[in-house]
Amino acid sequence: MATPKRLLLEHLYDGDLAAEVARRTEAGQSWRDIANHIAEVTGQPVSYETVRTWYGATEAVAS
Repeated sequence: MATPKRLLLEHLYDGDLAAEVARRTEAGQSWRDIANHIAEVTGQPVSYETVRTWYGATEAVAS
């Protein structure tokens, strides 16, 4: 279930935030850079740990 903060950021972000995060991680951007971008666009602070927790679970895990 999405947190109120995540719902707020997704509402304020102009576009599909999940798709943008996926695009940026695939391009090799750091979680900190992605979080800074989200904060800049939405005007709401968000930590890189929070962004990684929300969207990092979709990354492939080496086994």
